[in-house]
Amino acid sequence: MYFSPGSHLFRLVTVLSLVGEYPTTSLQLLGDRQELGRLVQKLTQPQLIRNSATGEKLCVKVINLSGKSPCTTIRLSRFALPLLDWIGTREYYESRFTRSGMSSSKTHHERSYRVAETAVMLLRAGIECRPWMLPALQMQRRALIIDRLMALLARDVKQIEPESVNKTKYARYTGALFTPASCMAVYNTRNAVMRWNGEGEFKARQDLIQIARNNSGCSQLDTAVLLGQDYSVALDTIRCKDTWKGKPQRFDSIYPHVCFVPLQDFGVRQLAIMRLPDWREQILDLLFDEDTRSDNKGAFEYDALEDNTYLFSFLDGDIARLIRFHDAIRNTKLHCKVIAYPEQISFLQSCLPASVEYYDIPIDQIEQGLEVKARSLLDG
Repeated sequence: MYFSPGSHLFRLVTVLSLVGEYPTTSLQLLGDRQELGRLVQKLTQPQLIRNSATGEKLCVKVINLSGKSPCTTIRLSRFALPLLDWIGTREYYESRFTRSGMSSSKTHHERSYRVAETAVMLLRAGIECRPWMLPALQMQRRALIIDRLMALLARDVKQIEPESVNKTKYARYTGALFTPASCMAVYNTRNAVMRWNGEGEFKARQDLIQIARNNSGCSQLDTAVLLGQDYSVALDTIRCKDTWKGKPQRFDSIYPHVCFVPLQDFGVRQLAIMRLPDWREQILDLLFDEDTRSDNKGAFEYDALEDNTYLFSFLDGDIARLIRFHDAIRNTKLHCKVIAYPEQISFLQSCLPASVEYYDIPIDQIEQGLEVKARSLLDG
């Protein structure tokens, strides 16, 4: 069995070295589910592994499986640690995932699964989130350290300022995206409504703003990326309320913009578009003539006005903004049209008034117009 960039074995070991454990229920995010399932079973027994780059050979049991189906967890075997020397990740793995730090509780597993799926989606989209490939961020002074798009998983964010861990331990965020001029929190609701913690999310948001301020030119955070299996679950998550500051609060009271990204190949392509600077503005520039744009100056949130038709783009997946659009038009006779990807139309039809019309545009056209394409970092 060869250990080479692009192989399923290489991807699996790379991911496990970053996240510690991975759910078998999400193998499809790494490649062909059936092939990976067979590989996982095979790797629970000693295998002769050949490094295609150096010719080095190891005969080892690569992984351990724990838990009962469908909640089976994949972890690296202690005998497989020499494989991490081949990709230079052993020091990071041993510092984060010692046996004493790998809980077997259901809550721990669920949290780990959310983070693991987040990491795979980011890396497949070409967004670097491996700490050993990124500049070290700091909290001592203001400096322009973030010079490109990068992401940090939640556990690595907390390493920047360890004293904030107690303040944010109930926060549900799984990571954060940083650019020289922006920051976005990342969440993963998976296949169930996320029970978020108002105080925890507010403090986590404040920490992320401070990290961005000290390491880039960004000083605000108004957007969250919400990963998940289903649009309706994402909608329910945003509408779910938590009592905070003495009154019920919705998720979009923390983040006015919540962009949903499905845990599938289509979602990877959406994330790849987010790599672009001012990506939402670039999409709008591609869709509309400048003289038709609303530029957020209208009586409600829409993007352009053409022939007395109010146009609203849902290509960014912003469900929080969609809720505000819905509330603004539901009792009116305005002629409205929503621009969306074909994969989004059925969800939109289920939650917007019947009078709304739709124009679907394949994501291929947006990728071509913006000259962007997903470029997986899991293949070496």
